[in-house]
Amino acid sequence: MDAATISVNSAGGSGEFPTIIQRARPYLTEEQIEDLKPDDPGWEARDVSMRLNACNWILSIGALLQFPIRTMATAMILFHRFKLFHPKWEHPYSDCAAAALFVACKIEDTLKKSREILAAGHSIKHGATSAESINPDNPLLDEPARRTLILERVILESSSFDFRNRHSQPFLIKFCRKLGLDKEVSRLGWDICIDCYRTLSPLKATPHVQALAAISLAQKLLGRKEIPIEYDKFEAKRADVLDVMKDLLDLYTHHRSYTIVGEKYSAETYITIRIALNEVSAQEASSSRINGSHHSNGKGKGKGVSALAPGITGLSEKDKLAIGESVRFMLDGERERKERRGSVMDTREG
Repeated sequence: MDAATISVNSAGGSGEFPTIIQRARPYLTEEQIEDLKPDDPGWEARDVSMRLNACNWILSIGALLQFPIRTMATAMILFHRFKLFHPKWEHPYSDCAAAALFVACKIEDTLKKSREILAAGHSIKHGATSAESINPDNPLLDEPARRTLILERVILESSSFDFRNRHSQPFLIKFCRKLGLDKEVSRLGWDICIDCYRTLSPLKATPHVQALAAISLAQKLLGRKEIPIEYDKFEAKRADVLDVMKDLLDLYTHHRSYTIVGEKYSAETYITIRIALNEVSAQEASSSRINGSHHSNGKGKGKGVSALAPGITGLSEKDKLAIGESVRFMLDGERERKERRGSVMDTREG
């Protein structure tokens, strides 16, 4: 992350306020995600298990409190981003998931207090069927509520305070109507879209790409003749859709019990589809090389991990002291570039 010295006006004149500009980036490349993972051989398995358990916890609480799917989906995305930028955070996954769901409630205008979410979690943990089994004002929730408030700030920083969330379900419904698909494909596609949030695909692919992947996979699982999709008309790339389908098939092959769709079909079915997708990907990659172009899914492009990490993550102690741990979050890329150019000019003139 590059520290930028921004000149600002203060109470009697002008001065230099050392700070970092952090622009929100809702999507990351596969390479950037891999670079953010720690070099620990056993970490990957623990992390996947924690993510899947957290997603199931969020969906269970959301169902009990009757949250809309958009709130639960936003919570799962927030949790994934949090774990990506803080891979070795020591809090239990339930605390992090509760904080993510609490932030998602605010983002999606689903009014619910943190104590109500924690009360529902307590009820599920102890086998109760109603969120009223424990009063939200119970002293047992004092410490979890305190931890939730601490984690809320960290989760907001992990998302760079970017609340522009879009989900795949509305696209799925519109695309199914456009393509003339029946309800069986639509319902299976809906469940696949929910399972997609258990993977890191929402951090890599846009919602309409996820919807197209869910439709294609649903047709394959149902044994239907796949309707040809003109990806250009849907502002999507076939290679991106295939990448999402591969993530889903990996999920269904190795973690079937955590998913909605996974146990509805045999492991052989998923493996067969995956083999076919690998062959298609290989053919397209070969064709692209012959034509002098290739699809890299953004790998190797854009800024590195140090420029993507939110807050002060990834900074050296020297950088932290230089900026006083002050971070400014921005959504407008053009404004970020202007201020960075301005800071460079000020430095040269000084």
